[in-house]
Amino acid sequence: MKLIKTVKKILALSTGAVMVGATVMSASAANLNEFPSPWVQNGRFNGIIVVGDNANSADILGSVDIATRLQFETRVKRTVQSTGTTTSQRSVVGGDNWRVGTSSNRLEVSERGTNVNETISDIATEISYLEMPNLLADGTFSTVDEEYDYEQLLKFEDSATSTKNGLVSRTVVLAESNNEANDDEVGLFFYIGEDDQIARYALEFDNSVESDITNADGDVVSGANILYNLEGETITMLGKDWNIVKARVAGNNDQGVKLTLMGGAASDSLSQGASKTYTIRGKTYDVTLDLVNEDKARFVVNGEATRSIKPGNTFTLDDGSLIGVREVIFDSFAQGARIAEFYIGANKVELEDTDITKPESGEQKLVIGTDKMKSAEVRITGTIDTESVEIDTIELDIRADENVFLPAGSRLSEQLEEPEVLLDAWDIAYSGLEMANVEEIVITASDDDQYTLEFADGSGEGISVPLLYATGDGTSLRLGDSTDLLVLHENQAIGIDDYFVVSDASQDAGDRETYVLQYEGAEDEEIDFAIVGGDDKTEDYDFPDGTVTTGDHIATIDVSGKDYRVFYGGQNSPVADIGDDFLIKVDLDGNGALDTTYNVVPILITTNAGAKINLSGAGLNTAEFYTEDGKSAASILVTIDEGDEDAHDNSDPTPVGLTISAGSGADAGEVAGDIFGTHKFEDRNDDSKIAYTTLGALIEYDTSDDEPTLRMDYPLAQRLPELFVVTPDVQISGGGDGETSSEAGAVVYYETTQISAGTARLAREVGDITAQNAIVMGGPCANTAAATILDNPEPCGKDFSPNTALIKLIEHDNGNVALLVAGYDPIDTRRAARVVAEYEKYQDRNQFVGMGFELTGTSFTDITITPLGGQ
Repeated sequence: MKLIKTVKKILALSTGAVMVGATVMSASAANLNEFPSPWVQNGRFNGIIVVGDNANSADILGSVDIATRLQFETRVKRTVQSTGTTTSQRSVVGGDNWRVGTSSNRLEVSERGTNVNETISDIATEISYLEMPNLLADGTFSTVDEEYDYEQLLKFEDSATSTKNGLVSRTVVLAESNNEANDDEVGLFFYIGEDDQIARYALEFDNSVESDITNADGDVVSGANILYNLEGETITMLGKDWNIVKARVAGNNDQGVKLTLMGGAASDSLSQGASKTYTIRGKTYDVTLDLVNEDKARFVVNGEATRSIKPGNTFTLDDGSLIGVREVIFDSFAQGARIAEFYIGANKVELEDTDITKPESGEQKLVIGTDKMKSAEVRITGTIDTESVEIDTIELDIRADENVFLPAGSRLSEQLEEPEVLLDAWDIAYSGLEMANVEEIVITASDDDQYTLEFADGSGEGISVPLLYATGDGTSLRLGDSTDLLVLHENQAIGIDDYFVVSDASQDAGDRETYVLQYEGAEDEEIDFAIVGGDDKTEDYDFPDGTVTTGDHIATIDVSGKDYRVFYGGQNSPVADIGDDFLIKVDLDGNGALDTTYNVVPILITTNAGAKINLSGAGLNTAEFYTEDGKSAASILVTIDEGDEDAHDNSDPTPVGLTISAGSGADAGEVAGDIFGTHKFEDRNDDSKIAYTTLGALIEYDTSDDEPTLRMDYPLAQRLPELFVVTPDVQISGGGDGETSSEAGAVVYYETTQISAGTARLAREVGDITAQNAIVMGGPCANTAAATILDNPEPCGKDFSPNTALIKLIEHDNGNVALLVAGYDPIDTRRAARVVAEYEKYQDRNQFVGMGFELTGTSFTDITITPLGGQ
């Protein structure tokens, strides 16, 4: 039974991704210099690994070495070129990553003070293998008696979202940080409040995992506490293999479960007296297996001797690193195997829920190494009685141990006090906003009580026009400046040098072409205009015979291919008395008619990027507003709004409002107290406040000089936060400067296809060994499959001698291939398996070639390779 359990663990090596376009392999002209083909081709393993029915542990460990290498060989590099856009995103290289969102629903910037907040849970309440195919791969957990399929999820639950100090967790939002990592900084952060949920990891079995509760001998007796079917098995969680070294009943009422798991940054096995060097995260470990006995192993690491370590336990080295033992193989006879499988840089994790029958009760502990985690709770659900246990789910609820304010270019693990709760398996990376071309909209107050508007007109030309003037009496504003009007109503007469705005109302909001013109006069049946920031225009005008009346159509202006009608704006009088430079009125919205009242919304200014600029306030829609003293208006609200409702992903950006007050004396033209409506601005410094909209537009109000300025960087396309759930090996780099780029960056990543559970077989389970590609471990004396492919030699060991092993390709008539890895004794077989696992260095020496070779030696470093005869 122990052998069967061990064999089932061989290929529980790594999670993988669903790979599109993989092909079924077949062998052709087999040759070792093509290895790992045909077992791995186009990123997929196709074959079986066969051990003898009574295989020695060394044969099994050798097959693990080979399977581990073949799993690595399934990695396939993928490159996806993003579509062209005015924004650019980062290149993502490495393991699994999920950019928060879907192609049609991306995470947006949240707005302070407006209740427009978008959290991760608004985008997705959970992700699975579909988003992160390796980290969250579906898996199969195998015990002696059964196999159990399961899925893995990261959940972002609505119920865990809270609001503190106006901040909503799991949002990208402008804030002033108040944590230790970046205290008092103002910026756009990914924020999670202290004690709020980061995510809940869930491993959910399709059918309950069942285990007997036994004593150490495997007997179901009163007082037993060992979960027999679980202990010693391997489970893959979050892309890592974890050996369940202990599985016990827990809790005062025996209603709980405690699982002790061990994994490692590097795992290997050594024979007693053997040494090897490992490099982990830049640190070198020289490891010697000093002693092995029935249930313990002792090591020397970088000259430091450990105590004797039992399987499932660890030893902490002087530098804080862990070395842990997974399994000990001890044969008592003189030349028997003395092998220890161990982890260096090991992770030891304890999952304990003292009452699995009630998810919210009992004590729920996560212990990593020797430290109990304060920021995570374990939840194991299922049923338990005196003889057996059934487990349905294993969950980790992970919470922020302090306020998290991630600035661009940082990761969640950098700010957590207990980053270990992520199990060194996943992280959250925030890369800032997408780069984008932006258009500046600027409202400036000069010291002569004048407000000026700068924006890009319908041709993309940046222009500046007088917006509002404070007359100085404390009650009056007027459109334009002290001498010239800015006309936004069609019923307002336009005089010489007055400005007026035309905007094509037949176009959709956000797409309307807006231009500002100045009336320069009329003479000799010609009327002159200047397009602000553009060319002068001259149009013919014509009075009807007899008397011309205010409102009579006299001319048409062509602005960028759109006709706007011009009407006579003076009083009724004989044609002969009209003279030159008369008043005019203009069809400002281009609908062909002239509105004859002020009781209409002023013409809307639409910038080239699609922003809408609107003015509103008491007295605005009256003729008095245009008089010299502007006595009807004491304050005006200038609103900047998003124009095109399709220009953003989900949440509507809140308009930005600037209320300008008439004031008096030194305060004439001042900004009113509540200048920004509902937007919450943060102080960038003593003289500057900033805010963001969901469009990704940056707004700044600057009072650093005598000319207070509201500046808005309005993006040509929505700027979205680049927030990723990643594995630690993912690297994120810039995808372009965003100012001139019209193409997003390429996304480069690697896919790994899982080697299926059940790929390892006992010889008696195979049937026809020629029916598939096979790697056959052990010689014909130990493995009947090896005897078959070698035509049943007599005696069975005639081709082997002490300290030798054979690696040989056998090509079958149907095109399938077998690779024999066999030695004189199990240690020789394991030495040959190590050569296969490290095939690349032997190929570089032109030794791992042809149809096979013989190797001789007495250790993993003392190896001589001799080609088979005829090569």
